[in-house]
Amino acid sequence: MSMSSANLGHHRHPAAADFHNEGGPVWLSAAAGLCASLVGLGLARFAYTPLIPALISAKWFSPTEAVYLGAANLAGYLAGALIAREIAARAGAVRTLRGMMLLASLCCFACSVPVSFLWFFGWRFLAGATGGVIMVLAAPTILVGIKTAAVINIGTATLAVTVSELKHQLDVETGAHKAVKHLAMNEIGFANMSLDRVMAFDTYDENRETGAFILIDRTSNTTVGAGMIRLPLCRGSNLTWQEFTVNKAARAAIKGQHPCVLWFTGLSGSGKSTIANAVETRLLALGHHTYALDGDTAKRAGVVAKVQSHLPFEFGQPAALFRTGGRARFQE
Repeated sequence: MSMSSANLGHHRHPAAADFHNEGGPVWLSAAAGLCASLVGLGLARFAYTPLIPALISAKWFSPTEAVYLGAANLAGYLAGALIAREIAARAGAVRTLRGMMLLASLCCFACSVPVSFLWFFGWRFLAGATGGVIMVLAAPTILVGIKTAAVINIGTATLAVTVSELKHQLDVETGAHKAVKHLAMNEIGFANMSLDRVMAFDTYDENRETGAFILIDRTSNTTVGAGMIRLPLCRGSNLTWQEFTVNKAARAAIKGQHPCVLWFTGLSGSGKSTIANAVETRLLALGHHTYALDGDTAKRAGVVAKVQSHLPFEFGQPAALFRTGGRARFQE
């Protein structure tokens, strides 16, 4: 699972809800993967094995030397697998793969000439190394181009999401930022994401419940990433808070009352709505402006919390608005 910090924005194209960087058709990616396997395993790694009896029969090598050549290829494969990511970080994954495929072909041509045992030993080691690099880098590089439908969970909401831009990967050891095109398992990065519809959210620093998210593969329904929301997109540097002349104090003054929120809590059927109704009726008789909100009213208004612990947030936001309007409010 990859971790990321994200900037969130909104777009109006539900069909573009894919977790990917733009790439070619799937068949092209599949063909690229097949070719990588043929070169990395078939040509660089195991092409030598079926030729061992013929090489010994032709007296190119003794049986002992043939075993050493096989060991050299295996050692090269392991070495290539270990250094693959470091090479890709310096030269780029695509450039590295192309170079390794050319080098693997060169190794095959070089081994067609019986110069000496050391000559073969070096080229077989190098062939194994190219195979190891190709097999480590091919899959993650090709998968970047495959469209994978994904959804994002923020709080109780589930939305289609597009990773519009991967800004950088964060090196957890040095704190350095690396320019990458994808995040592998357990890597951390910073990305811009677009949602298929408008969604209320907070930054993670403001609210951990509505400022965190998880990414889910829509096909397999498995979690592929998680992260924190840092800031919203489409923000302008020239935006300032607008102070209105008619504020909470002015609204309260014209109504001649002090705005507040009374929150009645308790078990279902314990009489919360009944008490709220009695209090509101009494305050209305005294000439005060009030509004009561219970679970049924909230459902009719579209305010539904799927998780019980999210009820305070779902009800708290409307309560704050009523309070700024100068009203006394009661909620269950």
